[in-house]
Amino acid sequence: MLSCKLLICLLWQVASLETSQGKSRQPWEQPSALHAFTEFIFVSQPGEHSVSVIEVNALTRKVMRESRPFITTGLHEPTGLAVDHKRQRLYVADPKSHKVFMYKLYFGVDGLAVRQDQQFVAARDVTPRWIAVDEKGTLFCTDEGRSFIAEVSAKELADLGREDVKYDQLRPTWHKLYSGDQDEAVDHPGGIAVDGTSIFWGNRKRGHPHGSLLQAGEDPEEKLARGVPEMIQALSSNMDKVYGVCNSPTMVFYTGGARAVYGAKPGSFQARASETVLLNDFAQPRGCVWDGDGTVYLADKGADAVWSFPSSMHNTGLVQATKAFSVTDPYGVAVFRPSFSVDAVGFLRGAAFQAKLAVAPMALMMLAVLGCNA
Repeated sequence: MLSCKLLICLLWQVASLETSQGKSRQPWEQPSALHAFTEFIFVSQPGEHSVSVIEVNALTRKVMRESRPFITTGLHEPTGLAVDHKRQRLYVADPKSHKVFMYKLYFGVDGLAVRQDQQFVAARDVTPRWIAVDEKGTLFCTDEGRSFIAEVSAKELADLGREDVKYDQLRPTWHKLYSGDQDEAVDHPGGIAVDGTSIFWGNRKRGHPHGSLLQAGEDPEEKLARGVPEMIQALSSNMDKVYGVCNSPTMVFYTGGARAVYGAKPGSFQARASETVLLNDFAQPRGCVWDGDGTVYLADKGADAVWSFPSSMHNTGLVQATKAFSVTDPYGVAVFRPSFSVDAVGFLRGAAFQAKLAVAPMALMMLAVLGCNA
């Protein structure tokens, strides 16, 4: 009998043949059905002044297309990355430009792309190294030097990139959500992540007097209205300098120092954080991201690589990370999955989407996966 992996690969080839028939695609259009089974992993490269993209099979996590340049102009020091799936946007933090840039994601003749001549400013007059976007489309960023966390509302960003709105008429404004001059727990904030209810960030003050990893509500005014006395809580206090922060529904991961990746339970203010991932001796972990489906990707500046590890099973000891792919000078990392946009705004629907051709192979592939898991 055919192995499960071989069966899936054969069905994938059938799907590729089916969806390649019909009209040729135009330069900017909707993706094909196969992109529903693809993870596009963005990696910022500060030393290269660029952002790259790698395509990974969402079922097997195997690289389908090696690293290629994605954004090569207009950036000085790209660091943190964030993806808004519902609006198909990629946000790039550029501290040397003192801005957060936004790019609209498209599918063209060469796959996923952006129009590099359409670089929109989502936030200015801030020094952002790390950013995050929640499901509403609200943008969050940290300013380490001035010790505050800023927010740009989804309403402020709604018209950004619209063709019927003049670019120079749009200047989204940000406001301080949490600030070190009002709460000492905000102590040179670094990496940041959000889950729709809470914000998680890492402090970068030596001695970690107020905590390494912290949690607070996305809407402090709502907490004040409910009379919650302590809006900011420390989840851990085990390291001086936190870099990347990312979260799954059950765990918040953060990096700091050489070879170290730690995990803490959201809301577990009394529990101690524990080292969760086993890396090699040369690792210098930076940004991380949960792909929304059981895998965390980790940028390793020391090894010029991106690692992957499961987002669960961290209560049984150290988890061995697997090298996903090589890339020069990685720092921030983000994941775009077209399948997450299907129900949101019909991103996978359109004239160029050959639904009839794709139904059979996609159904066969899903049956194969279910059969393998039976």
